[in-house]
Amino acid sequence: MDDCRSKLNSLLVPLQPTYQFKTFRHFLHTIMRGFWTGPADPQTFMESFMSTKHKIPMSKLSKVSFASIPQNPTSENDMHGPFIDAFAHNTILSKDFVLNVATRSADEMKLRPAITLRPRSDSDDFSWELVELGVTLQESDSMDGFRRDYDDLESYLDDGCTEEGTRTQKLISAYAAAQFYRQHRTFIFSVLLCGDHARFLRWDRAGCVVTRHFNYREDPSLLAQFFWRYCTLPPSGRGFDPSAEIATPSEKRAFRMAIDNYLADKTSRIIPGLDRSLDPSFPCYKIVVKGGNSESCDLILQKPLSTSRGSVGRCTRAYIAFDITQGKLVFLKDYWRPCDPDRPPEGEVYAALEHARVPHLPRIRAARDVPDIEEAFQSTITQEWRKRPGICACEPLREYRHHRIVQDLAFQITTVRNSRELVEAMANVVECISSAHESQWLHRDVSSGNVMLNEYGKGILNDWDHGFKIDPEGKFRSQRTGTWHFLSTGLAENPSKTHDMMDDLESCFWVLLYVALRHFESDATPSALEIFDHFDGEDNRGELIGGLKKKHCCRSQSPRSHSHSPASLFSGFLKLCANTSSHVVMLTGRHIMKKHYATPEIPSSDIFTRHWLRRDGLPQISSRIAFHSTPLLPLKQLIQQSLLIFHLAASRLLGACFSPMPRHRPTKNLFLSLFAVQSDALRMMSQRRNPIGQVKEIETAAPSE
Repeated sequence: MDDCRSKLNSLLVPLQPTYQFKTFRHFLHTIMRGFWTGPADPQTFMESFMSTKHKIPMSKLSKVSFASIPQNPTSENDMHGPFIDAFAHNTILSKDFVLNVATRSADEMKLRPAITLRPRSDSDDFSWELVELGVTLQESDSMDGFRRDYDDLESYLDDGCTEEGTRTQKLISAYAAAQFYRQHRTFIFSVLLCGDHARFLRWDRAGCVVTRHFNYREDPSLLAQFFWRYCTLPPSGRGFDPSAEIATPSEKRAFRMAIDNYLADKTSRIIPGLDRSLDPSFPCYKIVVKGGNSESCDLILQKPLSTSRGSVGRCTRAYIAFDITQGKLVFLKDYWRPCDPDRPPEGEVYAALEHARVPHLPRIRAARDVPDIEEAFQSTITQEWRKRPGICACEPLREYRHHRIVQDLAFQITTVRNSRELVEAMANVVECISSAHESQWLHRDVSSGNVMLNEYGKGILNDWDHGFKIDPEGKFRSQRTGTWHFLSTGLAENPSKTHDMMDDLESCFWVLLYVALRHFESDATPSALEIFDHFDGEDNRGELIGGLKKKHCCRSQSPRSHSHSPASLFSGFLKLCANTSSHVVMLTGRHIMKKHYATPEIPSSDIFTRHWLRRDGLPQISSRIAFHSTPLLPLKQLIQQSLLIFHLAASRLLGACFSPMPRHRPTKNLFLSLFAVQSDALRMMSQRRNPIGQVKEIETAAPSE
């Protein structure tokens, strides 16, 4: 389910104001299904999550009355004023807080709860940065987002709701996601009122704890006690991240100057969306990230470059930040990692890879789980409520822990300046994968977002949060991970398949092909990209299955090798490249390999250095729609050069493949014999002719504007 949420969360990353609010709520509701934990007793809820050293003023709380709230309101607006007045008349809130009816919102989705608790200020304008907690009011009991039949513990708490109740679920999910998006929080509280009844909710990245519904008219002290307790809590007790604080004016100026200077430097590689990091609607924060050796980075940041807009799961946020100590821009990855016993923190994975001298990795400045005030680290606790007595069934909730990684700037693979730089970068990544495999590590999520460039234009393999240490006893993780567009055909058609190095290598090829099709002017049409999106359906566990169009592209039932011997690994990868290349030959109606590629006497390295297509410069943009001033780059020529460098890079696997088998060592003769296999594969690609018209994923017409 974690990977399913990641897929759905990824759909929300490019969310823009033009997206309909309805669509946003639908995705969030899908993500949250089964992640509601309850019903918890309201008093137990407060004692567990809102413990206070102050004496509870029961005499004052008992005087609170919500009788002025109309019992049959025509709309929720009729409930707003009486609700706020009930607290104001009894001075339940501390002087630092105020309940406010949101009047205007600068939020891009125009999304705001009916009432918010916020710090007292002169302005009544709504701002997510000021929200402490949200109060959602619905005029009828039938609009409750959760069922009230608590005897059925086998069903989810969020099942069996009315259509109106489902809309309420979507609404409160959207509010929670928006608050997490705009703030640095470890958890948040919220309140739901439906008709005469109320519920308390506590959200973290594992899910949401929901209380039983209670009649706030008959027992108003419960609702009053909740707000009184909240106002007595310190910021960390209210869910604010203690490692993040509002930046000072001088720190804000330093951050803006660093961004402006980078944007003004025409020699710098473009970072798409960097200017949006200065969005004034987002507060500027100072965050301290501690490393493993008592080192720390003091970072100034504002709006994330990309983010998952959901409220549960990893919820990754990527920032360009200004390192005050180093005086330079750096990249910050902020996310919640699953606490699995066999999955080490990403920072430890990088440390192990660097110790093994694996090349083409990002340079890590600091990486560590985020420390907490009362506990060792910031972790979720919703999962602990799942097995309490009287709690309804839910998904198998997992513990998540807050993790941050600071590294040197890395650049999207789409910022390559020409096809040669693209293929060389992919060769670097292939070398990284093979070297990591020699040290018994698999990446397991090779995608166009994780294959990146360093400041010198060399390829690096980023985001090792799915990295997995191969068990020497042969025990492998069965849960599928990865990005659907770039999954190997074996994993796409069989989610239970054991992930191996060949899957990562095949993903490299799909990344290369995707970037070439998407970002270079070629003789392919946009329909070529359908092979990456296509899926056939779902299996009985709800996992996507497919890869049919990829298989057609490769013209092979399974261009895979389940053996870890060097010969089968190498020949399997060559087979994948050869089959894909032959398909491109068929589609274009011409030979993809020129005659001299089939001549063994010509060294492959000589072909690569002397015969690369010239004048194929790629403007620094993120789309190929403006490429008409650039000479047309034939897709077949890019693929042939790509395959060539892939063969060169794949030959480096020979040494790596022997490490799991100590009885064998690479020899010169074996290397030469396998290199001959490579030459034969190249020759077969140049000589093979295929009947035209068998597969029609790509048309030969030039792309239209």
